[in-house]
Amino acid sequence: MQGRKKEKTIDWGKVNHLIEHFVLIYGTDTVWDGSERLIMKIANMGHAHGADMVRLWKASERRRTVRLDDVVFDPTLQADPETTVNLYDGMAMVPKQGDVDPILDLIGYLTSRATADEADTGDVMHWLLCWLAYPLQHPGAKLRTAVVMHGDEGAGKNFLFDIMVAIYGKYGALVGQDELEDKFNDWRSCKLFVVGDEVSSRAELVHNKNRLKALITSPTVQINPKNLSRREEKNQMNIVFLSNELQPLALDNSDRRYLVVYTPRAKDPEYYRKLGEWRDNGGAEAFYHYLLHYPLKDFHPYAPAPMTEAKSALIAINRKSPELFWEEWSGGELDLPYMACAVGQAYSAYLKWCQRTGDRYPFKQGQFTPTLLRFAEGQGKPARVKAMNVTRPGAAKKTERVLLVAEPVLRAPDAKDDDPALTESEWASGAVKDFGEALRKYLGYGSGSPSHDGDSPDGDGGAN
Repeated sequence: MQGRKKEKTIDWGKVNHLIEHFVLIYGTDTVWDGSERLIMKIANMGHAHGADMVRLWKASERRRTVRLDDVVFDPTLQADPETTVNLYDGMAMVPKQGDVDPILDLIGYLTSRATADEADTGDVMHWLLCWLAYPLQHPGAKLRTAVVMHGDEGAGKNFLFDIMVAIYGKYGALVGQDELEDKFNDWRSCKLFVVGDEVSSRAELVHNKNRLKALITSPTVQINPKNLSRREEKNQMNIVFLSNELQPLALDNSDRRYLVVYTPRAKDPEYYRKLGEWRDNGGAEAFYHYLLHYPLKDFHPYAPAPMTEAKSALIAINRKSPELFWEEWSGGELDLPYMACAVGQAYSAYLKWCQRTGDRYPFKQGQFTPTLLRFAEGQGKPARVKAMNVTRPGAAKKTERVLLVAEPVLRAPDAKDDDPALTESEWASGAVKDFGEALRKYLGYGSGSPSHDGDSPDGDGGAN
């Protein structure tokens, strides 16, 4: 008589473990393992726990299921544990009161060149400490600013932010250019503090500007792990960029997002050896405790970053040639009066300026004028272009586009009440004539003369 097949013994303890700790993510082939705290494919769950166990887990009425958008990263712990999966489970480091003078001395040294005024430099250090402390005192707080520290190697900028990454533990990360560009970006998941080390080469400055801006200001980030479902997560990353380059990032003239600090030269090696000893003997835990209790005063997560000398220099490096031309022209640094003129005249002057300064790629006139107008407005000296009737010497009256750096003055300050006022046409004609005389002298300096589509040195060609 053939023996009957032995029935398998079901390990109900293991089944109950799966039911208790594994949550199906609806609409995907993935699960949340609450014991190991990771998302995995159901197939891999079978490899780890056995296909039979997984089949019983699937068939159980007690098996939990959540929607993909109910997989959240919520450091505030406000998410309902019955209906969501919270990827956050607390900070691992335990704060402990202790000596923080070494790290405060380092921060003071790193920010010592922030401004020319000692009191303002102290304000920058305070702002930086608030920036570091606020997200620790308000878990999950997303600041709308970022910190940029650049300068020669060895000053201690990496030391400071390595400690911050250690405080955040698995919720902190150090990333480079490769991580930033990788389409599989699961490094972004569950991150509260990110240090970008040399994330922009010179060739990538402009290309990366909008990508970095999105990481700083976007309310959400897309998480795209390899071989797992793409999902969206609330953006709670606060970001620091470190670089040894003179120009680590490309900044706009009106930037409010970045605190930029240019660090001084490295101190004596003994200074950093003592810092390392401090860190290895409870320094990080002491700094964590210090930041948890640091007085924030009126610091607000949406407050703009303070201006520093390094930021001003970085903005200046990134300025476009029409902006630099306007800055010198309006500042009286050119042998040209800052006054109303024909648009073509201003462009002729700009082309000559480019020739003198070695700029081989001047803007076309259609780009030059709006760029200059936008920059002038941002600097508090708004200008505009107006079509006006202009009569040039020896020529008939015609309509020209006039660059108004100030509003027309139709009466002289010393004019008598019965003196007739100028018409706008007369005023514009006089301004174009006066500027043209100065422009001819300006164009005569140096070798060669600007040429743009056959315009004359007076800038009267193509001005309409």
